[in-house]
Parts: sequence; structure tokens; C-alpha cells
Amino acid sequence: MDLLRALNVLREKRPLFHSEADFQFALAWEIQRLHPRAEIRLEYPSVGGPNRYVDILVRIDGCAFPIELKYKTKRLSTVIHGEQYDLKNHGAQDLGAYDFVKDICRVETFASHLPVFQSGNVLWLTNEPYYWTPPRSQDVGYTDFSVHNGAVKHGTMRWRSHLAKAQ
Repeated sequence: MDLLRALNVLREKRPLFHSEADFQFALAWEIQRLHPRAEIRLEYPSVGGPNRYVDILVRIDGCAFPIELKYKTKRLSTVIHGEQYDLKNHGAQDLGAYDFVKDICRVETFASHLPVFQSGNVLWLTNEPYYWTPPRSQDVGYTDFSVHNGAVKHGTMRWRSHLAKAQ
């Protein structure tokens, strides 16, 4: 499956999305258009417990490709090609970054629990610079979960201990 090709085609068609669900549907539609034999499922039940889902599961030629999406925005109101967009301010960026790392872990579980797993992807789409900018200090509470450009994740990650004291 050529996910990069689907994203590049989609980028030309849709420079912005109303919500994560809008992004999810548009991406699934583009993948289906580029790979007509693909079987695509939205909100596919994930391994690792009830009430956990992967946003998109693509099956092609006996191989499975789970895709998890994050669409976190800051407030924006604009018109593009005659269409009005009013994006929410999601805020709580530290929790957004943490959730993104959890999504990576969820997709990784497919590798060991889904026999036809080929590869997985976690995609982040945002207009919030906070996410691609490194923390100002290594002492901020979410440092381990920062998803800034160039961030590498490994080992055990924790919230900084001083967060529990700030009540």
C-alpha cells in the first residue's frame, strides 16, 4: 500500500479538514480510490482490550496495514475554495502529545497480534506549532512525550514527578 501517494494526492485536493473524522473519511476514500481491491475498515477493533479501535485498517493482498490518526488544531476560521472552516482550539497539548505516543503503542501491538500485519502508521495533522517545537526546558512535565520534529521515543516514558506536587 502506498500511503505516501494517497497523502500527496489528498493534500492537493484537501488542504484542510473540519475534524479528525473528516480527515479519516477523506484518507480512507483516497486509499480506496488508489487501491480498488483494498478492503478498508474504519474504527476497527484493536487488540489490547475493549473500546479500543484503530482509525483505519487497510487489507490488500492478504496483508494488513493499521493507520491511526491525530488531528489536533488551534482555533482557525477561514474559507478555502468557497468552503468555510471553523477549527476548534483543542488545547491540552501535553495530553495530545501523550495520546499520540499511546497511538504509536497501539499500532505496534498489531505487529504481534495480527498475523497478516505488514506495517502500521500513525499520522499527525496539526496547525498547532506547539507540537512540532521542542519543549523550552527539559524540566517541563510532558518532556518524555514531546512529539516535536526529530523526537525519538524509546524505553520507559514518564510524566515529571513535580506534576503530582503542584496541587
